[in-house]
Amino acid sequence: MTKRFSLQPMIEAAGCALFGFYILKLCLTNEFLFYLTPRMKPWLIFTACVMFAWALSAAKTAFEADHYHVNLTSVFVLLIPLMLLLLPRKNISIDDLSYAPQSGFSQGGYSAQKVPKTGNPFLTPQKDAADASAGTAPGSGGFPVQRKDDDMQSTQSEQNAAAEITLPGLDSAHKTITVSDEDFLQWVDALYKHPHQFEGYRISVKGMTFHDSRFMSETEFIPARLLMVCCAADLVPYGLVCRYDKISELENGTWLTVTGTLAVRDYRGSPEPQIDVEKLEPAEAVDAYLYPGI
Repeated sequence: MTKRFSLQPMIEAAGCALFGFYILKLCLTNEFLFYLTPRMKPWLIFTACVMFAWALSAAKTAFEADHYHVNLTSVFVLLIPLMLLLLPRKNISIDDLSYAPQSGFSQGGYSAQKVPKTGNPFLTPQKDAADASAGTAPGSGGFPVQRKDDDMQSTQSEQNAAAEITLPGLDSAHKTITVSDEDFLQWVDALYKHPHQFEGYRISVKGMTFHDSRFMSETEFIPARLLMVCCAADLVPYGLVCRYDKISELENGTWLTVTGTLAVRDYRGSPEPQIDVEKLEPAEAVDAYLYPGI
């Protein structure tokens, strides 16, 4: 039978090649970080290579067809997501989330109705109870914690560990902390690990205003950054709780630079670092997410 050129495989090859080139573009420009965490980059490059291999294979069969028949249905499998990706990208804000903290709670299997009304909104009674039964601190992620009879030893260990902190923005002589956009995640993590070491320090930090009256008091808000664990679907606000008397004047999603004094308050048996707000200033938005463990 005479071989003839077939348009169908060439259309499929073009679709695979376009999809592969676009994935590669996302990797080279780091635009993929608005959808996925950095650890997914090798898998995206692998996917692009697979798409190129499929394109070459399809193009080869175009010249080996036994008959001429065009069915474009299969091509739409690639073209539809490609067209969606080509739409103008808009950075996600707190207001864009259907329920700002929901993605964070859903990872642990907790519903919004079980969120405590005060304190840290990212801890839940069920999780704390499980941690307590396992001999760990509430919200500690399962890491061991010293009991009350070891408080002195624990405090000394905390001070020794905190003394080694050399994060940028720390001025121990003047007891000030200036949190840059790049060091936001590291500083919040350090303050939660060593709250007493920095109690009384004056701190300046930038974030999006986040307040939800369903589980936060009338004087609490968080200058938050959006944290991504896996992909854009699990974005959750992350930051330090602030005390401020004029919450009604703040609009969710507004970028502010918060200046205040660090205080340590008890949250269901555990110390929690909080900021007593002294000054609020408008700030430019940060066009980037936080990626824990990166």
